[in-house]
Amino acid sequence: MIASGANVFFNPIRKGSVASGEHVTDRMTGEALRFEQVSSEEARRTGLPDAERDTDYIRIHLPRPVPPQGGQVRLLIEKTYKDAKSYFRRGDEIVFARSLSIPRNSVVLPAGYELVACNVPSQVLSESDGRIFISFMNPGPGEAPLEIRARRFSP
Repeated sequence: MIASGANVFFNPIRKGSVASGEHVTDRMTGEALRFEQVSSEEARRTGLPDAERDTDYIRIHLPRPVPPQGGQVRLLIEKTYKDAKSYFRRGDEIVFARSLSIPRNSVVLPAGYELVACNVPSQVLSESDGRIFISFMNPGPGEAPLEIRARRFSP
């Protein structure tokens, strides 16, 4: 939750992860938004006073200030993570295991992979290029453990 009048939003990059392919969209207009990766020190200095130390953030320039009295700016933040602790190979499967700390999240499997197991209720769809898209929600107040397993599809 950010304060009314805010004109930037900070999205943390999970410690130990390398983010790439970031893209941020204003959900109201579809407009691509400007952003940059900043250190915790820069985040604290420019609007996030309680930024966690040793954590990098994506600082997103909002398309308009957050309106007062319950107003919102809805964003779609897309990024690819490289994180050996969360994404790894086990036998002939790839495994995605991490906690969900935000209310909505999704994973897109690599091309040629099928979903084998998912331990949380999810919506499973097919992207236009045939990749599998898995979307899930965390309605609870804390983090929810997630494990997705996939393997190469063999017809």
